[in-house]
Amino acid sequence: MAPRRTPVLLWCAALVVVPSVLAGVGTVWPGAPAATAAAAAGAGGTDGTDVATATVPATPDPDGPGPVDGSAPTAPAPTTGTVPAAEQVAALVTAGPVRFTADSAALEGEAVDTVRAVAAVLAVAPEATVVLTGHVADTPGSPEGAQALSLRRAEAVADALVTGGVDRTRITTAGRGAAEPLDTRAASRRVEFEIR
Repeated sequence: MAPRRTPVLLWCAALVVVPSVLAGVGTVWPGAPAATAAAAAGAGGTDGTDVATATVPATPDPDGPGPVDGSAPTAPAPTTGTVPAAEQVAALVTAGPVRFTADSAALEGEAVDTVRAVAAVLAVAPEATVVLTGHVADTPGSPEGAQALSLRRAEAVADALVTGGVDRTRITTAGRGAAEPLDTRAASRRVEFEIR
């Protein structure tokens, strides 16, 4: 019975062909230098050196701390960072103030959209807390009634934030009555946001 030489021949052919194919990968696939691909296959270099110990050009490793050649890591590029929650909320409230109709603590119209947007900002900034301060216009009613209405306005906004996913323990409410009016009566009927 003749010995089986086919598996041995295939193994020998693989040892010759695979390193050659991997060496060509660098030209087809620029992200994998030929030396690195051949080293992964355990093949030797054509000049007699062991490719696994050959120097690889210093290229940054996007997933690692520094270049792949083992040299000292370079400082990361500066990042712009994110806008703090306080600035985001201030921009939202400036663009769409949270105002109320006369003698009402119901959120309506643009105010609803603003409070939803504020809730979204606070949802991704769990360390931030918010103080809501309600106000009313100068009314002919009693100061106590104005105080109560201003607090109800702040509470209405707090309830809407909780509905939007903000933990109630992060929200403080206060009412200032008619103590801090703005230029117009409509602008005075508001809730102000302070992010801490």
